[in-house]
Amino acid sequence: MSNCEIDEFGNKCWYNDDSVLHRLDGPAVEWRNGNETWLVNGGIHRIDGPAIEWADGTFSWWLNDAIIRTDYVNTWMEEQSVTWPFDEPTQMLFLMKFG
Repeated sequence: MSNCEIDEFGNKCWYNDDSVLHRLDGPAVEWRNGNETWLVNGGIHRIDGPAIEWADGTFSWWLNDAIIRTDYVNTWMEEQSVTWPFDEPTQMLFLMKFG
């Protein structure tokens, strides 16, 4: 379970019961400037799309707190003919390839 708090800067942050940034159904941090960061138990992680999305439209891919080169993901997506957000079968393929 995640609990949402708004910090003194206006950022929305979701924490698990151990007070660690964590959210499974969306970004764990929605920054006031429009950036979004997905975290699971404090580590940057997302299996259905990029884990960091900046307000300017750029993004980066992460699994288990490790960055994945965007060009690798783009090539894989072209080969698989998929777009994000990934459905569940594609999430499993993504984890098998990059996890």
